[in-house]
Amino acid sequence: MFTVSSALVSQWLGPRLDRLGPQVLVLSSLGMTVAMLAFPWVTSYFWVIVLQLLMGTCSAMQKMGERLLLADGSQPGARGPVIANYQFWTSIASGFAVIIGGYLIDWLTINALFYASALLYAISSWAVWRHRTG
Repeated sequence: MFTVSSALVSQWLGPRLDRLGPQVLVLSSLGMTVAMLAFPWVTSYFWVIVLQLLMGTCSAMQKMGERLLLADGSQPGARGPVIANYQFWTSIASGFAVIIGGYLIDWLTINALFYASALLYAISSWAVWRHRTG
């Protein structure tokens, strides 16, 4: 459900992306915040599917918004190093996030992982909003 909704939303979002710009990143992070806060309270498979659809939608928004910012923040013919640097640091960060998440689950509960993720998504939404409006 996650990947299907992400694929479908990307097709809808594509023609609108230039107009919506960084708002897409803010909304994506807010949507993921809601999903992470809701997951610990899910009691049925139906709600897991609903949250997967929401997360897939937010994933498409995030990936496309990131790519838009990378394109806007770099010059044609010089984008390779910018994209490589972005890929390097996001990969490093996600690797450490998996390790830290595993420790959180071992020491606390999986709910702590969802709540910590929600906090990080909320902070990123605020940071993007502040950066783009300030």
